[in-house]
Amino acid sequence: MLSLVLLTAARRGPTAAALNKPSRTTAFFPTIARYFYNIPQPSCPFPVQGFPGTTSNFQSHRRQGRFQVLASVKVPQDVARGKSTLSTSSLSGVSPAAPAIVRVLDDGIKKPARDDRQYRMIWLKNGMQVLLTSDPTTDVASASMNIHAGHFQDPEAFAGLAHFHEHMLFLGTERYPKEGEYEQFLNQNGGSSNAYTAMEDTNYYFSIKWEELQGALDRFSAFFTCPRFDNASTEREMKAVDSEHTNNLQDDGWRLFQLQKSTAHPEHPFHKFGSGNLKTLLPPPEKGGMEATREALLAFHTTYYSADIMKLAIVGREDLDTLQEWAVQLFAGVRTTGQPSHFPYPVEAWGPSRLGTRLDVVPVREMRRLSLAWPLPHNWEKQRALQSSKPARYLAHLLGHEGKGSLHSYLNSQGWIESLSAGSSVKTADMDMFKVSLSLTQAGMEHIEEIVGLVYQYLKLLRSSPVDRKVFEELKTMSEIKFLFREKENAVDFASGISSMMHEYPPENILWGPYALDWDEQAVRDYLSLLTPERMHLTVVSKAFEEEAQKEAWAKEKWYGTLHKLEKLPEAKVAAWSNPPDIHPMLSLPSPNEFLPTDFSLICEQPAYKSLAPDDPVHPSPPSLLFPSSAQALPASLPASSPERGVKVFHKLDTTFKVPKVQFFAHLLSRQIYSSPPSVVLHRLYNMLLRDELNEFAYEAAMAGLSYSVTTRTTGLSVKVSGYSHKLPVLLEKVAGKAKGLLQEIKDKGANDPEIQQKFNKHRLTLLREYMNFDREAPYERALYNTRQVLDGQAWHLAQYIQVLNDHSTCNVQTMTDVVEEGMARLDCDAYAHGNVNAEEALSYFQTLKDSWRFSPLYDGEQPEERAVMLHANSTLIYQTPGPNPEEDNSATEVYIQCGPTHLSGGDTKSDVILDVLSHMASTSAYQRLRTEQQLGYIVFAFLRRLNGGQGLSVVVQSPSASPPQLDGFIEDWMADFREKELGTLSDEDFESHLLAVESMKLEKDKRLSEEAYRHWAQIVERRYDFYREKREVAVLRTLSKQDLLSFWDTHISAATAPARRKLAVYVHSSKHASDTCRPGVSETGRGVILVESMEALRKLKRGLSLFPAPGEVEWEGRE
Repeated sequence: MLSLVLLTAARRGPTAAALNKPSRTTAFFPTIARYFYNIPQPSCPFPVQGFPGTTSNFQSHRRQGRFQVLASVKVPQDVARGKSTLSTSSLSGVSPAAPAIVRVLDDGIKKPARDDRQYRMIWLKNGMQVLLTSDPTTDVASASMNIHAGHFQDPEAFAGLAHFHEHMLFLGTERYPKEGEYEQFLNQNGGSSNAYTAMEDTNYYFSIKWEELQGALDRFSAFFTCPRFDNASTEREMKAVDSEHTNNLQDDGWRLFQLQKSTAHPEHPFHKFGSGNLKTLLPPPEKGGMEATREALLAFHTTYYSADIMKLAIVGREDLDTLQEWAVQLFAGVRTTGQPSHFPYPVEAWGPSRLGTRLDVVPVREMRRLSLAWPLPHNWEKQRALQSSKPARYLAHLLGHEGKGSLHSYLNSQGWIESLSAGSSVKTADMDMFKVSLSLTQAGMEHIEEIVGLVYQYLKLLRSSPVDRKVFEELKTMSEIKFLFREKENAVDFASGISSMMHEYPPENILWGPYALDWDEQAVRDYLSLLTPERMHLTVVSKAFEEEAQKEAWAKEKWYGTLHKLEKLPEAKVAAWSNPPDIHPMLSLPSPNEFLPTDFSLICEQPAYKSLAPDDPVHPSPPSLLFPSSAQALPASLPASSPERGVKVFHKLDTTFKVPKVQFFAHLLSRQIYSSPPSVVLHRLYNMLLRDELNEFAYEAAMAGLSYSVTTRTTGLSVKVSGYSHKLPVLLEKVAGKAKGLLQEIKDKGANDPEIQQKFNKHRLTLLREYMNFDREAPYERALYNTRQVLDGQAWHLAQYIQVLNDHSTCNVQTMTDVVEEGMARLDCDAYAHGNVNAEEALSYFQTLKDSWRFSPLYDGEQPEERAVMLHANSTLIYQTPGPNPEEDNSATEVYIQCGPTHLSGGDTKSDVILDVLSHMASTSAYQRLRTEQQLGYIVFAFLRRLNGGQGLSVVVQSPSASPPQLDGFIEDWMADFREKELGTLSDEDFESHLLAVESMKLEKDKRLSEEAYRHWAQIVERRYDFYREKREVAVLRTLSKQDLLSFWDTHISAATAPARRKLAVYVHSSKHASDTCRPGVSETGRGVILVESMEALRKLKRGLSLFPAPGEVEWEGRE
């Protein structure tokens, strides 16, 4: 796999979008620690759709702080609300006549011809570089500030200060001193904020509905002109940083990255501990204590928050002149301290004496990783010179290739690896770390030296061959195609990414730079010459080292306690790898890629379709039902076995985004797949075998912009093929044919075939490890999982999947083929083709699938249903379990108040919309109270949980200091205060702001083809067909009153007044809090309490609970 990792990977906190909570999270960002070791993002390893999974644990929730740097500036009240034209003199102290702009680049920025955004780069007199982007169609505005200073600039006495400083800027400014005002303003206007601290950069960004950009910029600019750092906020937020560090102590991504950092030269800043904790940020009293920290914060801000190393990006609907005026008014007053464009470091991170090593590591989770890393020193000027030739991309493409003749192909055929990736993993001003990362099987662990030898054989093949101009031209062609048909990102991702890249690429190439590829054979040769065993860091990560590490007392890394052993590589081994005598005959350079698209014509521009009316961008038309149509209506007497039964084919020709791409989906419905734990597991194993079989073929397609997936769901199998329309049918035919054909191939070879047995066992162990590793995820993730276990009408448990995988009488090739064959025998099918595809082609896509699978339809009543449990009225169900990781200090609680069925399950749209508004308001309030003020823990969020027809308000808190019952109490106290102090005192203006914020989010336009396609597909795959849901809900939203919110809260949520309150509290307690658990005698005044402490007891309880009706389908306009 090609793995070119940028300095800034995913920045969101735990699934802000999925959990419907604000993404105003900040993070210390150690520059792709998780990617550095190729560690998967934490996720729920079970085939249940709709689970609010998680993303990187590098992120969590934002910070706060105060202290006066510049004089306070008074702002008119209407400006403070973001509703008037700003006055230059009143805000920035810059005279209107002053030459605040010293340079403008207006027309020289290279962009795709189809890009309708306008761009302008300006340089303010203070040295700040600003990219202005005017997007006439955006409904979300954004801005991002990137400061070229990160934790590399931490003073030695205050490890983590840059990260802590990033927290503090969210805690109020002289212009807006009230804590939480910034977030509240964004929240009331449909926006969010976020930040991260990397090694050499810190990035802040926000989004907001476009009409309120001016007010948001006013608040944002105060971060950099007049922040506050008062003592009370400083001490409190220091604890938040410490809690963040505590959350990460059991995360292998953080542990391995810090261990890698510890091997660098102590005088190079890569060696630093960038996250920080209470010990590093708070000196003892004899060394100045809190005052010393505050002085260090002030000094850091004064030194490094300098306009000349700041890059600002602003995206709005306004014209460029207006955006420019705002940028000058608000940011021309940022001070300049004369910082260099890059920071020189006194020594190399890894000099010769630190290279040629092997590092063995004991991880927390069950994993087997092998990585070969080469730190490649360079200077700033050389790095700039390689921006267009990108030799690392060429080499990563070849070393990470997965087609025939590749390293991956051979190692996978031997059963030694599960995955392989290659590319640049870390880039700093003086170094580029190139890495080949492999996930090993148990068999692969026994062949580590052979695998390393094969990597060097492939490198020898590259050195002994001419630099392949054809391979380079393929890469260049695809890069140019991607740029040509580059679709819009959402505003906040664009702003954050581009502000970071402004430090890297020249202004005219700020958009084109990441795509540019220029032929430079010598640059590739120079790069290759450095990939030698003498310069290598070899790292082996395995839980199998644990016993040896304990016995031999391996060293412990200072900050995370990671057990490891670091040794120099034997000279004989280095010599053997340096010049392999032979190159394995199975290794070769890739053949030409036949999937490269060459036809980019658009169907919507053909004469037969040009007369089609443009789609409404706010309310785009729904898909058309091609089959069955009115002309193909099924007669009532059609036999139950007729293949036409149970089939719906939808289609929409794109006339909005006008890119030569297609998204094709098919959902094959079957109750059989999720009928039992063995069926779930065996279908997943079959899918893993299928990916293996398709890998070489599909990899070539992926390099040409095509992708596919075949995944299990609780309701069946989902097939997706997407990408450039020219070659998509070829990939679809191959995937559809192999998806069913593999089953016959296995049967023909026999279940005892050695090759099949080897692959099956490899995937069985991989899946087993995936399930078992869930025990090492954060406690709040287990709380989320356990809540779903309670609420889902039919939910198998991970422990059951593990039991199946360990039972060879059930989990074997023969049983798998029998179960999968039965599961594929009868299926209903919904299919959807969206994009550059006409109706005839859409039907042909479905026909390709149908011809390959040859399935019969389900019988009436055999269709799968998903239903949610209805909790007992006037009661509290407590589901309490111990955390499975004895080393974990955190406990977690989720409190869920069930509020009834959704609209499609017998409820009403008004209730749905009221919950949308309440959860939107609650997200900011709960965070401010439980995280910012009470400092319960780093992970805090409130969100609307909808599942299979049921819905309610959820609050999740993870804490190192409070036990689950205590967290439950804090959440209940917040709910009571939220009702009285916020809902009960809500002004008309604030109420209207919240309604408009929710409306703007519901009506936010799709930015790209895939967004619209997925939005429609979400309705089709669930068989809801509610294509006008947003339009219908907004109509109801506009009729709400404050009393509607109060009445709903008092009826369903309030502990004091709700007549039939239905509460679920899920507790996951650490060993630290094991003594503070609920006992069977627990009670709540006036309410029944049910305590459950095992899966067996929970299943017994659920058998006596009612279920909400399964969500039904709706009629839609134009349906035949």
